[in-house]
Amino acid sequence: MKRFIYFSISIFIWTSVRAQISTHEMPVSFTVFGNFVHGIDRSIDKKCMPKLDMESINMEDKEDQRYDIPPRFGYSHIVDYNLNNSGTWFTLPKGKLWQLVISCPDALSINLLYDKFWIPEGGKLFVYTTDKKQVIGAFTSKNNKGDKKNIQGFATGLLYGNEITIEYYQPNEVEDDAIISISNVVHGYRYLCVVEKSLNGSGSCQVNVNCSEGDNWQNEKRAVALILVNGNRFCTGSLVMTTSKDYQPLLLTADHCLGGWANEEYAGIAGFKYDAINSPNLNHWSFYWNYEAPGCSNVAYEPNKESTTGAIIKSNNSSSDFALLQLTENPKEIATPYYLGWDVSGNSGSGGVCIHHPNGDVKKISTYLISPASSNYASYNNDNNGKHWRVNWAQTLNGYGTTEGGSSGSPLLNSNHRVIGQLHGGDSNCSNQTGADWYGKLSVSWTGNGSGDIRRRLDHWLDPSGTNLQSINGSYPISFSGPYFICNSTSALYTISGIPSNYTISWSLTNGFGPVTPTLQISGKNCTINNNLSKSYLGTLNALVYYNGALIKTFSQQIVAYGGFYGTYGSGNVFSPTSPVWVTKGSPVTLKSPNFVNKNISYSNTTPAGWQYNSSSGEITVTYPTGSSTSPIVISVQNNTYVSNCDNNYQILVMPNSVLSTYYMKVNTNSGKLEVSLQTLFSRDESLKSMEDVFQRSDDNVDIPWMLEVYNATTGEKVVDEKVTDNSITIDTTGWKSGVYVVKAVVGGEVLSEKVIIK
Repeated sequence: MKRFIYFSISIFIWTSVRAQISTHEMPVSFTVFGNFVHGIDRSIDKKCMPKLDMESINMEDKEDQRYDIPPRFGYSHIVDYNLNNSGTWFTLPKGKLWQLVISCPDALSINLLYDKFWIPEGGKLFVYTTDKKQVIGAFTSKNNKGDKKNIQGFATGLLYGNEITIEYYQPNEVEDDAIISISNVVHGYRYLCVVEKSLNGSGSCQVNVNCSEGDNWQNEKRAVALILVNGNRFCTGSLVMTTSKDYQPLLLTADHCLGGWANEEYAGIAGFKYDAINSPNLNHWSFYWNYEAPGCSNVAYEPNKESTTGAIIKSNNSSSDFALLQLTENPKEIATPYYLGWDVSGNSGSGGVCIHHPNGDVKKISTYLISPASSNYASYNNDNNGKHWRVNWAQTLNGYGTTEGGSSGSPLLNSNHRVIGQLHGGDSNCSNQTGADWYGKLSVSWTGNGSGDIRRRLDHWLDPSGTNLQSINGSYPISFSGPYFICNSTSALYTISGIPSNYTISWSLTNGFGPVTPTLQISGKNCTINNNLSKSYLGTLNALVYYNGALIKTFSQQIVAYGGFYGTYGSGNVFSPTSPVWVTKGSPVTLKSPNFVNKNISYSNTTPAGWQYNSSSGEITVTYPTGSSTSPIVISVQNNTYVSNCDNNYQILVMPNSVLSTYYMKVNTNSGKLEVSLQTLFSRDESLKSMEDVFQRSDDNVDIPWMLEVYNATTGEKVVDEKVTDNSITIDTTGWKSGVYVVKAVVGGEVLSEKVIIK
């Protein structure tokens, strides 16, 4: 009972979990120290950071604001804490556990940067507030940015409060020791969002992205992320599409977010800047997804944060102030990101929006109604060769929607919902609503302003296959999978992937062809079709994906469920391999069957006019030729590699509605023998119903001599040339080469032929 009480208490207090890529489980110590280990000395090493000099910090922040430097929300204490020189180790029955407490006086939040982070498989790292109400983790070997020979850095997200505990657990069966080294403790002195308006937040004119102004931009907003630059500054970035549509996590932001400011310090190096050529690793950067107020009004609580950590700079260039990052943790693992389309034609279009995180606030939207002007940065003079777009914002229903520090790198979207630039800086804010902002042109970034180095231009990364497209639409990375063909007495699974559980999917079958429709078994993202049909079916399986009631993606795939043969012709007449198609000479007729889809189809005997075969619709259009001949058109339907062992082969007879008689040849190859039979065909009026009916009659023998010729189809050699006086002949094929042969019968002025395989 005591254990149960302790465990229940642990569950109760474990709340406010932050969504960083992790296992999202309870720290080991929450149960171990409450239940299984007694009499243990729980004193833990504690590190206290110095109190901040807020007067100096405020002066520095005002100076940053003057120069469009991304705003700071925390002061970064440089430290050196690792598993060997800090913290306290505890021995547990099934492993060992290390803990370290870090305290920051008067801190609003604390987050950590690691210069070395490598966890062996089986190890688990947690970070939580001392009251155990906020927990992130477990971080595992899946979060490693490098291997043990090339250990990289890492960052863990914000926890609100002034004291946290770092905990590492290693089970006994794990042989390798972790390498965890904390290099920076970020002492937060400004909240990320509007928790207390008096403490921080963007200006009162800003418009939340879920106000009416954002109604038509609900897809695009999911591409935009709040960036924690080096753990203590804000910027904005957005995911962008590639022409290959491979949904690489490529994020567009501003070059000036990479650093290089005179008063910036990182690891003691003044003016340090990350760069695609010299220092591309951004292991300490974090990216917050879907960080927004749920409605139009500001909220008095912290929105959920879905975050990823780490990136590599693929290209950057100061001329148009762009940086393209490849994220090392894919946001689609925790969120449903959208990938923005873009336009690099150099045409601005008319009207659009910017979606951004001003001052690290929840996601906002700013609207412009006139075409951006081409200019150079911070210039009010128009210049057609300028490297930037100059934008002025419009008054809308819920505010003026300008930009602020922290908006840097945010996408400028035109009326076609495509990115044309990213924010460099500007004059606008809630106190200067008519001020302008400047966005580096994507058309200039495309070639890096003429740079020959792919690390200074965008085209190599966003158009990897060299399509030379000038624009592309955005998309979700949602995928559909499932088979085209369903064999009889089997089931097929269809799945939608790339979406979280809060989406809904509507499954349906449309455009059905067949007497029986398969039934669907639906379970969320999955749909199963059990094929127990008596007749084959051709149709379209549809999956409509909804988010918050809005349709965001549609998938449609044709399916063929094989059962028995089924086909129609003319005005709904049914035919089969044992029921010929009766046609009028010279009049086209269309045969349709699910059993015709994606098959190898050929014809023999009479050559039809206007032959057409549509492999996807399963339709054959055929015209029986005019003239005296009444030989059937024999349509042969054979499996191909797509439907191997899934459907039988067929022969279909197309017969003319005629009273004239003709001849028909039947060929069999059995046990080294070639058997050729020639029979007279009777008209439909004499009740001919199938090919087999011809050979079941005893009074229709051919009573005139006819010639039989057989050719090797590969060499052209004639191997049989014989006059036949009976209606059938059997030829010994022993010694013949294996291969395809053409059997030809000449009777009564008609020529009949068929291909056979001799083995």
